[in-house]
Amino acid sequence: GKVVAPHGLVGQSFDGDDIAVDGKKDRYRELWWRQNAFTANEITTEAQAEGAIEGSGDDYKVADFFGTDFKYRRFDALEAAPRSIAALSGTKRVVANAGANGAASWKRSKAGTSGDDAQAFEAVRKQQP
Repeated sequence: GKVVAPHGLVGQSFDGDDIAVDGKKDRYRELWWRQNAFTANEITTEAQAEGAIEGSGDDYKVADFFGTDFKYRRFDALEAAPRSIAALSGTKRVVANAGANGAASWKRSKAGTSGDDAQAFEAVRKQQP
């Protein structure tokens, strides 16, 4: 059936392909020194998972706390394939399959990203033995 792959900053890492993509990482001690010479209690991150996510961190900004509109959104989509890791510049490595209830379990789900999909999923679940 049709499915919508997980999306968003965290969700896209659950694409079920058993390949981890490691993006750019901050070195906090270096940032702390460079940004304020160890005098403040805050730093501003810079890496933003660059290379491990589709696009950049700015592509995921939403208008408000409950916003769902961003460049790579799949909310209310009827069908959407997982991200293409070939387009990502991060370091790729094979990870062990998490098993029947693991990373690829979303592919077997009948639930989507809308509330009415959850109701449809519940109805299907009740029909199964």
